[in-house]
Amino acid sequence: ADSQRDAAGTAQSATPAAEQPRPAITAEDAAAIVLQAYGGRIVHQAPTTGADGEPGHRLRVDVDGRIKTVFVDIAGRLTEQSARQRDAPADR
Repeated sequence: ADSQRDAAGTAQSATPAAEQPRPAITAEDAAAIVLQAYGGRIVHQAPTTGADGEPGHRLRVDVDGRIKTVFVDIAGRLTEQSARQRDAPADR
């Protein structure tokens, strides 16, 4: 296959790190990021894709009686979603 061996003889991928698939953020990590940023209480969470097709999690958080919808991408970046973004058809 396409691998090399390190000094200990362990097979290593020859694919550069920049081309390795990025690990997905877990639902728990996404919830922790949102709670740290907004406080409140998570009322809904679902894996989804962002506007640019990047995978992540959409969470709805109750902050003092107001519901905010946020997207957390796989790098842990938050994007607050407006009602238009949130309700747009997924097949755009």
